[in-house]
Amino acid sequence: MMRKLLFYTILTFISCGSLYAQGEYDKCYFGTAGIDFTGGNPYVLTNSQMIGVESAASMCSQNGDLLFYSNGGDSPTVPASVGAVWNANHVIMENGILGSESGCISSFDGAVAFPKSPSNSNFDGSASPSNSTYYIFMRDCVESSVTTPSYNSGLTYCEIDMDANNGLGKVVNKGNQVVPFDPGFGLSTNHEPLAAISNANDDGWFVFSYTLDSLYSIEVDDNGIGNIKVHVEGAKRIVFSPSKEHVIVGGILYNYNNLLNELSVIRSFPESSFAFSPNGKVLYAIGSGNLNQYDLTATNIFGSKVTINSGVTASRLYLTPDARVYLFNVDAGSLPGVINCPNSLGTNCDFSMTSFNLGGKQAGHVFTNIPANYLFYNGADCNLSVNDYKAESIDFEVYPNPSNGNITISMSKFENHIPFNVVSLEGKVVFDGMVRSHKEIVDLRGVERGIYILEVNGKKKRLVLR
Repeated sequence: MMRKLLFYTILTFISCGSLYAQGEYDKCYFGTAGIDFTGGNPYVLTNSQMIGVESAASMCSQNGDLLFYSNGGDSPTVPASVGAVWNANHVIMENGILGSESGCISSFDGAVAFPKSPSNSNFDGSASPSNSTYYIFMRDCVESSVTTPSYNSGLTYCEIDMDANNGLGKVVNKGNQVVPFDPGFGLSTNHEPLAAISNANDDGWFVFSYTLDSLYSIEVDDNGIGNIKVHVEGAKRIVFSPSKEHVIVGGILYNYNNLLNELSVIRSFPESSFAFSPNGKVLYAIGSGNLNQYDLTATNIFGSKVTINSGVTASRLYLTPDARVYLFNVDAGSLPGVINCPNSLGTNCDFSMTSFNLGGKQAGHVFTNIPANYLFYNGADCNLSVNDYKAESIDFEVYPNPSNGNITISMSKFENHIPFNVVSLEGKVVFDGMVRSHKEIVDLRGVERGIYILEVNGKKKRLVLR
């Protein structure tokens, strides 16, 4: 069977194009907007049919083909907006009206979608029942508790079978209550967020959210829904590092033991919003108009702080599937700035106030909620060799892209024979060869399908393609 490979081109000595992992979250829908990150060059999507406010969940196949997106359930304070699940044709999925018993449009970071098994998401339209099941976990909102009639469903989930309706999917059950809402500690929107992270074996999930006094998690795997595990007091956004080694709960940084599913506190931070680098070694934070960077490998993490930019006007930070960190403003028509090389320290992170226009759409209150393990990338510093190599214009292409296995490496400037490597995102060389002409045809049908890095090393050049 021919394997589908994705390669994306970057010239590391010219720019900081980003590198990222698989395609399950390539297409992100949030607010009324959408962004397609496929290929490392994001472009705006204007075909969303949902009105998202504070909940946003999307799901794609491993190849980046859209499966569905959702804004959670109905909100009593936004009666004109329907809470639902939309399929790849941007039509509400069969049984996809979520109603008032499954999440809430107004629940802050209150929805997240993921495949039943983190390592089994190869849906291609002919999936068996074992790999075509997806979940959306949702939290109800505070508004549901204070309106008449009042009803708060707490933490629920719906189950989606993507094998139904010729690959357009069906919500096979919904309103499944996992953790009931407890009004005993009062009401706070800061306790609405939830997050998901894969377990150590990548065969199940930990879903994190709050009671009104503590952070808790539940385990989700092939055996079903596990028991509640209470961790620490907390509130506000829950942000995991892609390496699964740290988590920010509100403004407190914790070490995270993914094997034992345990947290140990490091310290609190004064900023209001946080995002990790794709390799999990750098923490970015915004507060008081400053964009700050912390080195998580430093002995004194807080002492490693570097202010990347002052006068930043943004409310939140998000790590996205193109391995960049974007600034975010509520209900804005653009993303106002970007960190292009977040794995790099200091000014090498390449921060820019260049905005990303959402094509007349609005961002809503949150970006798509993505399990952080899907955002992991431990590749080379994208500023590598800036001082070692001269930037020069080179026509360099790899096609077709995507490919079913045979690719062509085309170079306008050619110096002798040039070795190349195909490298996995974990840094393992899975194929090597030699470019012997301006157009070298390479047979990669024996390589597992996925996203790889193509390294071409020649005299005075280092070209990295993805």
